Amino acid sequence: MRQQIFQIASVDPAGRTLVIDKPLEYDLPVNSTSDGSPRSAARSTPAGSPR
Repeated sequence: MRQQIFQIASVDPAGRTLVIDKPLEYDLPVNSTSDGSPRSAARSTPAGSPR
């Protein structure tokens, strides 16, 4: 995980939103082990689907 520091550029209380001074940055792992995690167990059903 990466630490990011932002400044609030504007606030819209009516819309309950705020604008930060730069875009959010995040990493998407290519697979379950590309971030250094151990290999995930094989699933018979996709994650999030009812069993």
